Amino acid sequence: MLGSTQPFLILFFLMYVAIGLLFARRTLRDAADAPEARDELLRWSLRRGDYVDATTMFGPPLVGFGLQVALVRHIEFAAAFSALGMGLFYLLLAHVLKVRAGERALLLVETCLALGVVFASLAIPLGLDARWTAAAWAVEGAGIYWLGLRQGRPLARAFALLLQVGAALAFVSGLDFGYDSLLDGSPLGALMLGAALLFSYWQLRSRPDAANAWERRLLPWLGLAGLAFLYLIAPLLFEAPGTAIAWALAGLATLFVGLRIAAPSFVYSAFVVQLLGGLLFLGQMALESLVGRSGFSAGWFGLLAASMVGLGLIAGMLLAARDPQIRENRRLLGALSLVLLVGLVFINLAVLFVLPWVAAAAVWGGSGLLILWLALYLQQRAAFLFSLALQVFAGLAFLAAGPLLLSGISGEGLSPLAHTGFWTPAVLGLAAQIGAWRLHSLARSGRETGLDGVSLQRLGQLLLAWGAAWWALALASEVMRFVSAELQASVLLVLAAVSSLAWMLLALRTGWRDLAVLCSLLAPVAGLILAYAWHPLYHPAANYGWLGWIAVIAAHLLMLRRLSALLPSRAASVAHVLGCWLLLGVLALELRYLLLSLSEHYNAWRWLGWALIPTAYLWAMAQARRLPWPVASFEREYRLWAAAPLAASMLAWFWLANANSAGDSDPLP
Repeated sequence: MLGSTQPFLILFFLMYVAIGLLFARRTLRDAADAPEARDELLRWSLRRGDYVDATTMFGPPLVGFGLQVALVRHIEFAAAFSALGMGLFYLLLAHVLKVRAGERALLLVETCLALGVVFASLAIPLGLDARWTAAAWAVEGAGIYWLGLRQGRPLARAFALLLQVGAALAFVSGLDFGYDSLLDGSPLGALMLGAALLFSYWQLRSRPDAANAWERRLLPWLGLAGLAFLYLIAPLLFEAPGTAIAWALAGLATLFVGLRIAAPSFVYSAFVVQLLGGLLFLGQMALESLVGRSGFSAGWFGLLAASMVGLGLIAGMLLAARDPQIRENRRLLGALSLVLLVGLVFINLAVLFVLPWVAAAAVWGGSGLLILWLALYLQQRAAFLFSLALQVFAGLAFLAAGPLLLSGISGEGLSPLAHTGFWTPAVLGLAAQIGAWRLHSLARSGRETGLDGVSLQRLGQLLLAWGAAWWALALASEVMRFVSAELQASVLLVLAAVSSLAWMLLALRTGWRDLAVLCSLLAPVAGLILAYAWHPLYHPAANYGWLGWIAVIAAHLLMLRRLSALLPSRAASVAHVLGCWLLLGVLALELRYLLLSLSEHYNAWRWLGWALIPTAYLWAMAQARRLPWPVASFEREYRLWAAAPLAASMLAWFWLANANSAGDSDPLP
């Protein structure tokens, strides 16, 4: 029965299609005053058509396909192949009409093209799983909307939009949680839905004059819906980290397109999807923590995911900030600064997936410097404050994860200068000092930074002090790990002198007054080293101590001489006084030890060692003749401020010596 009926059905179908085409073509060909423009030609063709034309054109495919399905419904995939064949037939017919029938048949060409698209899309739900049905109808709705827009049919366009909305709701309702991916569904179906909605969006955007006002108000929502279904492909394919990566890249691509076509809805959706990817990634970490696993157990893949989210947000912010319209919108720029801040957080969070906290602190120190540089270049206040907070947090993280200050330091199993215990504080110190130099340069140049109410000079001073403290901690901890106890003070003195000389050269080259003030602190730092090395029988020259103290005193005097033009007067005065006391103290301790070693038992020689050097200094300062530099340039400091406390201490020594010593000068009479 099927074999005998099928040829007659095909013959009658082709006959009625030919009748409809010939009738419509003659109607268009016989009409006069046809315009030349394409859009006007379509409207002219519509005015020449009537219900008889529509019936002869749309009736045969609808009736013929219905009869065909009734004949082959018992054969698997037969209906799908029938729809596909009908679609290809009408697409071929559209091509033939375009080539042979001329411009007046433009309406016929587009009608056949629409029928071909509809039947070809209908083959998908007929031949595949029911999950594809919604996507196929969305594609058909896009085709109907395109045709309705070109033919000026509002009712057809409204039906097409409702068809797409229904298809979208049907697709979403069929989604479920997946096992190997976040969601269980058809990625290709989401792609078809997104492409169909974006096609309708682009058609409406390209021809806004052909649409009604209510359609133009739907324009951004069509674009957002299409993008949403394209974004839905990622959770249908990947788990949380992969989805976060895909959304970061998709957001960047969306932003690029949105800026090129000047579509604000695309720009907003780009940042929203990137932020959603970040929230999804953080939610996955929190979920793993709740089940007893470490939130940072993803390893290198977690590093990649967090980095891509952060880089995507930062790149998007930089890309958007270059747009002239966005730069003029201060509120939007403020929101973009928060986006930049979130991106920076993810970038710095990423290192914890592959590094321990001690090593991550070093990365954060370097990252804080780069962020500070970038924030000053972009004039982003939030990012600038974040860079400072990140450096402080890095230092606190190092102290919390490693040995607190200098307690519990051990070099067992480590190599000198080849471990995070040294490089982390060293990087923190260098990063802070470079950042302080950058702030100093900007403050001196007077250029606009966008940081109103922030004193770059004061922040630079704090950052310089912070960096110097970490540099000192790095050197001191390394000395305590790998240098024997008796040599530690000598090595620390040499390192302090060398560091101060390096800072002196940099201060002279850049004219950096704050760094010159830092160099002047060598004397109190050496005093702290002296206090650390002190014991009742302390010998300053022992264990290469003579080398350390000569280096410190020489560096101190050289810096005071070379930096005299940069040092503030008060800082210079204090440095001269403290250096004088340090020199007299070390010499007095050395003389005390020598006299102590000459005496066999307790006698007055032990007391005399404390007094000879200060007394000689007081006698020299009491002379009226002019003394060479530095006394000649700082008379008041050396003759009064340094001498007066020494005179008071000598008075105290006089009473203590008389009260506690019998004056025995053995072996002298």
